[in-house]
Amino acid sequence: VNLGWIYHKELRLWLFKAPNVDPLVRTHTYERGTYLAFDPNIWETVRK
Repeated sequence: VNLGWIYHKELRLWLFKAPNVDPLVRTHTYERGTYLAFDPNIWETVRK
């Protein structure tokens, strides 16, 4: 089941696009914007 979370291999973080926020940059190879990241140390999502 895909709930929108993606895993960033280099950062070793689970990321989710922030709701109701448009990307700052979008190309065919990447997207830059606001994401939520899961922090397993505090077991919460934080804005990145």
